Amino acid sequence: MARGSVFKIIVNGTLWSFLGVLLTVGFFYWSESHSRYNLKISVEDEFDLIEVREEIEDLQILYKREDILTSKKQIKVLTLSIRNDGKTILQQDYDQAQVFGISFVNALILSADVVLSNSPYLLSGIREEIKSQVKSTLGSAAHSSPNILLLPKLIFDKGKFVTLKIYLLQQTIEQPLDVAVVGKIANIHEMKIHRLDKVKLLAPKLLVDILAEFKYIMVGYIAAALLVLSGAKLVEMNAKRKRARRCKEFLTKNKNLSPEQLAVIEVYKSDWTPQTQNLVKWLAEGNKIINTHELVSIELNRLRAQRPLLSRLFLFALRRLERIELPAEVFAQDRTTVMLRTDLQDFIKTFFQQVGVLKPNRGTD
Repeated sequence: MARGSVFKIIVNGTLWSFLGVLLTVGFFYWSESHSRYNLKISVEDEFDLIEVREEIEDLQILYKREDILTSKKQIKVLTLSIRNDGKTILQQDYDQAQVFGISFVNALILSADVVLSNSPYLLSGIREEIKSQVKSTLGSAAHSSPNILLLPKLIFDKGKFVTLKIYLLQQTIEQPLDVAVVGKIANIHEMKIHRLDKVKLLAPKLLVDILAEFKYIMVGYIAAALLVLSGAKLVEMNAKRKRARRCKEFLTKNKNLSPEQLAVIEVYKSDWTPQTQNLVKWLAEGNKIINTHELVSIELNRLRAQRPLLSRLFLFALRRLERIELPAEVFAQDRTTVMLRTDLQDFIKTFFQQVGVLKPNRGTD
């Protein structure tokens, strides 16, 4: 075989397999690196504890003897959720050189508590940390509040969440309330605070989760389909190379073939299908196809013997055999009958016996 032919076979034979493997590896690498760790911190609700819509003379709202109306301050209530949608976060995943928590720019923390969690471990651990933080703060500075809510570096299992309710004193209503994450967790490039708008809050959470996962499912199906197609292409090209090798061996042993005989060999080498092979076997045994509907019956019988379930699933697709034009180099066909070409019948049987399509006759080598 020439060097150029070898190169062509290598390129054509490995193109689909390489593409399939590349896409599959890329998908799994992307899924691992993209969503391996996914800690979501969201502000689910935010409202003013006291809302004065009309000006009332001599109205005062005091906090520690200070009128928050005249000082243009505001008491806000935040509902903040922390949810782990990725892999379990261990204690060593936190940056040990920094504290971990939530900071509030332009606001001081008045009080905080865990109001909901699906993990008793997180519920008790965070609640105890918040209580000890409040006690230490009040003991050291009675007239000040921290602006960072420290959270313990606990093990955060996948699928677990906590919901916090936090009361804040906004220092001035002229500046927006800014919420940020303090600290670092390994494998999470950037941690942001997500704010849920009213539309997102009204959407059913189950539906939102399904839609969020749907894109990953579709990418997985596409990658799997490409992998299956590349595998099927490899099998097909490998079978074609085997047929070409058998044809070469036959041509080496048999010289001076007619153009019609060479055409039969070319059909087997290039345009061969399982349906054509099955039909050759059927006709070589002395059977005849009376009409094209029998082509479907033969193929269905073959499938029933190998894969009973697939015979039902492929019934509609097999009806296309009624419109298939059989290769004239091998078959003789008119309106009612399909048979092997009578002028080449002996050669066709001999050739297909030597390449392994038909069983050799007894008494022959």
